[in-house]
Amino acid sequence: MAVAHARPAERASLLSRLIARGDRVARHRVRLHLLATACLEYATELDPVVREEVRRRTEGLLPPRSRAEAWALAEVGPVILDLLPGPEGLEDDEAMAVVLTAGRIGGDAALTVMKRFRASAVDGVRSALQESWHSFDITDYAEEVLSHVPGFSLLTIRSVEQLAALWTLASPQGVYLQGDFLGRDIAEAVVPQEIRSLYVVNNSELRDVEFLRSFPALVHVSLTHCSNLTNLSALAHTDITGFYLSGERTQCLEALRHLPKVGYLGLNVELAPGDFRTLPIPADLRDLMLGRTACTGLGALDGIDRCANLSTLNLCGAVEGMHLVASLHHLNRLMLQTSSGLEMLAQLPPSPQIRSLMLNGAEGVDDLACVRTALPNLTTLEIHCWDKYRQVDLTSLRDMPDLTVTLHDADEVGGTEHFPPGAITRYPRPRTNL
Repeated sequence: MAVAHARPAERASLLSRLIARGDRVARHRVRLHLLATACLEYATELDPVVREEVRRRTEGLLPPRSRAEAWALAEVGPVILDLLPGPEGLEDDEAMAVVLTAGRIGGDAALTVMKRFRASAVDGVRSALQESWHSFDITDYAEEVLSHVPGFSLLTIRSVEQLAALWTLASPQGVYLQGDFLGRDIAEAVVPQEIRSLYVVNNSELRDVEFLRSFPALVHVSLTHCSNLTNLSALAHTDITGFYLSGERTQCLEALRHLPKVGYLGLNVELAPGDFRTLPIPADLRDLMLGRTACTGLGALDGIDRCANLSTLNLCGAVEGMHLVASLHHLNRLMLQTSSGLEMLAQLPPSPQIRSLMLNGAEGVDDLACVRTALPNLTTLEIHCWDKYRQVDLTSLRDMPDLTVTLHDADEVGGTEHFPPGAITRYPRPRTNL
């Protein structure tokens, strides 16, 4: 790095220019100021005034308030750990992001940060603590951090060593298992009576799900890319009310034969056009999610009217036939997690029964007029911005008196003057010091 090889005066000049350009150019401010901070690790000899200027800019980015900000800070390296505050005085989103930052860095110094948060009652912090397990020594982290956490709603397991360490921890309500674990090993590693949710991902060892019989409290099962799984008959002997499958079409047909009573169904399999007319869909299905692969295969929503009791519909890919959604009289929440979301919504006849909408803003959300037309009684709107499309204009939604809006990762928001205080919430919360 140039900073490491530069003479002291050159080093000071380079860092001063970095922070000055960051001050001038708002779009690149965070990146430039963090780059200057990263340089401190290599600036063994530096004018104290310049060092303090760099640290002052960094403190303006602290504490982080989102996963994206946490990862950006982690790129700076261990030098940032001494600047991470908390847990005292932090909002919940800040506390979670601080833990994510330290967890992404890893190492002994980061472990000290994690230990400060191990008694937190904030769900997001607990989630961040367990998510970071793989960044540390498995045994040490279990003993010094996880064993002090009051409880987990979900615990992620990625190795046999982590699975073996489960007995030393408070039993989680759910387990997310990523990798080739045997069914009997899963059942033996947990307290079956405590497990309510089970997620199995990228497992080529499972041939059946007989081990699920050991979990009397199980209500949700998720199976993702379990390539050799062929026998799902044991599902019939469980009381699960939620099921998700990402895999093969044959697995889907086999599973649905044994799930006549589930209320939530998520499918991301290669369905064929017209499949929804004949699939053994549960009669009282209330919540349906169709992944991108399923939507692409179906092509259209023909047969969706069979799901007359749906209250939530989540579409993760472009499909035709949105006019059929209007016939779902119990539908309350519509989720369009696709770049074609606004185009699909424009095909929807006025549907006053739908009160909640989630949009993926991957292609921009600068014209929301179709939202007002299709959903005249909308009370809750949630928009997730992605990639380079981070501008949202809410002007066309003015005069919708009961509407509240939640925006994720939007850089610019227009039309806010048309909404009362508290009607618009942004994540991460905007900073006033940048």
